[in-house]
Amino acid sequence: MILFIFIVIIFSLYFINQKGVSDILEDSGYCPKELNLKNDSKDIYSCLIMDNLSLVFTPGEKIDIKREDTGEIVNTFKPSNYSDVEDGVTFFTFSSDSYDVSVLFDDINYDGFKDISMEILQGAYNYEFDFYVYDKDDFKYKPEENLHGLINPYFNMDTGTITEFGKGRAYGDIYSENIYKSQEDSSYKKIKNCERGFLLEDSLWPDETDLKYLLVCKELNSNDEWEITDIEFDGIGNEIIRSCSSFDCEAVKYGAYSPSIKILEQSGDWYKVDYVNKGVWDDQVGESVYLPEEHWGYTRGWTHKENIPEEVRDLFKNESVSIK
Repeated sequence: MILFIFIVIIFSLYFINQKGVSDILEDSGYCPKELNLKNDSKDIYSCLIMDNLSLVFTPGEKIDIKREDTGEIVNTFKPSNYSDVEDGVTFFTFSSDSYDVSVLFDDINYDGFKDISMEILQGAYNYEFDFYVYDKDDFKYKPEENLHGLINPYFNMDTGTITEFGKGRAYGDIYSENIYKSQEDSSYKKIKNCERGFLLEDSLWPDETDLKYLLVCKELNSNDEWEITDIEFDGIGNEIIRSCSSFDCEAVKYGAYSPSIKILEQSGDWYKVDYVNKGVWDDQVGESVYLPEEHWGYTRGWTHKENIPEEVRDLFKNESVSIK
C-alpha cells in the first residue's frame, strides 16, 4: 500500500512538471501584468487579456490576439529582424529564436482597456519596447507611433507621463532621457528631452577620470516649440566667479575642485552661473576626489565667456533658450 502511494505521488509530480505554461495560464485565467514567453518551449501559451480577448503564443512563430466571442484573430505579431506591418501582421524585431518575449499589459492611454507593451530588443543596459493601444471600436490593437522603440520606459499614472531613459556605456557616463505626456485624444507627445554627452572640445582624454560632460535639457513650450531650459557642464577648475557682469566686480570665487557649472542666464559676454565645488584635493592619491553631495560648495555669480566652452556658447546663438 505504501509503495502504491509512493508511485502515485511520483507520477503526480511528473505530470505537474510536464504541464506547459499554457496550462498554468489557463488555470489562472487572466494574463499576468508581465508575461515572459519562452521561445524554446514546445507548448502553445494562452491567457485572457480581457473578458473577450485572449493571447495565444506559438513559440518561435507568432503571437495571436483572438476575440473569444467570434474566434476571430484580430492581431498577429511575428518575430523578424525588422519592425513593420504587412497584410495585418505586425513584425517585431526578434531575429533570434533564443530570445524570450516579454509582453506587458497596462492601460497606457487611460481609457479603461489593457494595452500592450512588447519588448523588441534587449541590450546590456537598455531594453526597447513598442506599444499597441486597444481600439474598442475595431476590437484590435493599433501601434502608438509616437512611442516606437522607447528605451527602459517608466509609466507614471498619476502624472499621465512616460519617462524613457537610455544609458550609453561604450565609454563614460552618458545618457538620454525623454518624457512623453498623454493627450486628450489618448496619444502621447514628447514634452521634454535631456541629453548628457561629452564636451566636444575634450574629444581625447588620457583616461576616463578626465572626461568632461555636458547636460542639455529642452522642453516643449505652449507654442509647441522646443526651448533649452537647463545647461550644465563640467568645469576645468580655474574659473573666476564675480559678483556682477564686469571685470570691475568683486571676485567671489577662485576656482574649485571637480566643479560643475549650471548656466542661469546670459548677458552679452557674461554668464550668470551656479558654480558647484564637488571635490577636494587628496594628498595621498595626488589628485582631487569627489565629495559626498552634502559637502558640495555652491557659489552663485557671473563668469566671463572665456570660461564657457564654445560648444555651450553656440547653444545661445543657434537655439531658443529659456533657463528655468
